[in-house]
Parts: sequence; structure tokens; C-alpha cells
Amino acid sequence: MVTKRIEWVDITKGIAIFLMVCGHTSIPQSVSNWIWSFHMPLFFIMSGALFNATKYPNFSCFLLKRVHTLVIPYIILSFVVLLINDNVLIVEWLYKGWNNGYALWFIPVLFFAEIYSYFIIHYGHGVKKVLFWAGIIGSTGYLLSFYGIRFGIM
Repeated sequence: MVTKRIEWVDITKGIAIFLMVCGHTSIPQSVSNWIWSFHMPLFFIMSGALFNATKYPNFSCFLLKRVHTLVIPYIILSFVVLLINDNVLIVEWLYKGWNNGYALWFIPVLFFAEIYSYFIIHYGHGVKKVLFWAGIIGSTGYLLSFYGIRFGIM
């Protein structure tokens, strides 16, 4: 089945990608700060607008697909970066992040955001359930932060 592309979505994603590239160049700091104030939220908003948890028959299928499309590429890219940068130890990287050089932080963030979204969409009907899942999400984030675990995130 061929899915028809939505033009405004493709244009918005293209603009966000262009701005992300510009934000990582040597443009004036004021322009860079302006771009950084919204380009990643825009990326996540567009990802959320296109997120369709109902196309997966169950959580296992969903998780397997996300592992193949997000986790495995992240691990491969991480090892490549760690191999070329011999002064970063794996333990240091896990707890301290990418050390100002590599923009892979969004991959685990997107992975966890999609997992939480999946649960909220499938099981979060009603205010009490949404509050429950928000509590789980917030508690997980707090515990990861408390123990200094950043999954390569700065």
C-alpha cells in the first residue's frame, strides 16, 4: 500500500532539518540560540503528529520495530564515535554524555518518548490513567537524573 505524502509535513520536516544543520555551524550565536529554542521541539512535535501506535498489533511488535530503527543504529553509531574518539571511555560516556561533540542524544530520547506515547495511547484512556503514566514517566526521568544516567545525553 502506497501512502500519500502530506506536503506541509514534508516541508516542515525539511525546514527543521535545515535549521538543525544551520544551528550546528558557525553562524552568529544569537541566530543559533534562536534556532535552538525551537528546532528540536518542532522535530518532536512532528514525530508525535506522525506517531501511529495503532498500526502495531501489540507492544512486542512495536518495541521490536523501534529497536531495529532507533536502538541498533544508535548503538552502531555510538561504537563508531567511541572508536574514533579514543579519549572517551564507555563508562564516562554513559554518565557524562557526548562531551560536546556528537549529536546522538535525540535517538534515546525519541525512543523513550515513543514507548511512553505507545502506553498512553493504548492504556491511558481517562484522566486517572494519563496521570498514572505521567507519574511513571516523571519518576523514571527523576531516577535516571538522580543516578546520573544520561544514555549519551549531555
